[in-house]
Amino acid sequence: MSFYKMLSNYYDELFPSNQTQIAFIQSIIKDKHRILDVAAGTGNQSLELVKKGYEVTAIDLDPEMVGKIRKKSTTMQLAVDAFELDMRDINQLASNSFDAVICIGNSIVHLDTLEQIETCLTNIHSVLTDHGAIVVQIVNYERILKQQISELPVIKRPEHNLEFHRTYELYNGKIKFNGKLIVEQSNQQEIFTNSVELIPLTSAHMKNALEVTGFCDIQLFGNFSGEPFQSDSPALIAVAYK
Repeated sequence: MSFYKMLSNYYDELFPSNQTQIAFIQSIIKDKHRILDVAAGTGNQSLELVKKGYEVTAIDLDPEMVGKIRKKSTTMQLAVDAFELDMRDINQLASNSFDAVICIGNSIVHLDTLEQIETCLTNIHSVLTDHGAIVVQIVNYERILKQQISELPVIKRPEHNLEFHRTYELYNGKIKFNGKLIVEQSNQQEIFTNSVELIPLTSAHMKNALEVTGFCDIQLFGNFSGEPFQSDSPALIAVAYK
């Protein structure tokens, strides 16, 4: 079984929905109705936003993740329009069709270059209605680089016999992210590994990318509690408007 197929099986146990996160997103999108969830994973944010009364479209590159969203949507009787789409191809969606776009979970840094990130943001800008909002969250790579952090805290879910290890290596100007998922079943341990290159996007890079792609009123936060971004913040959350 592939790493991402196995990860999709345990995604909800490893990354459960976070009400602080949802409350922050709501504080930004407010009365905006039509939401696009980019790189939606198994749809935790999408489903929580539907519960709050929003109309949500969820996209993800991985078919296993999209399948999970559809299954949960049916089981929970919550209408989420979910389909497989690369974030680089958001321009295939109709122009001016969403009031807000969210991209949560360190997803945009999986693109290959800063130019691809700018293209993605340009395409997001095109599908937003006037004054539409964007919320993008990534790891704070300034902290990672400055403090030379090589490993994030292990995610342990003993009630589900799961451990997820995450390490970083600086590699040709990028960060090599290594994931190791350990699953224990029937007294047997299975280990699944994967490595991927990430762009260590700084706050300056993020702000510049949003500006050159047409966004304005840019705000940077350091966590979903709404604290201002600082160099040692755990996350970088960018909010901007069309």
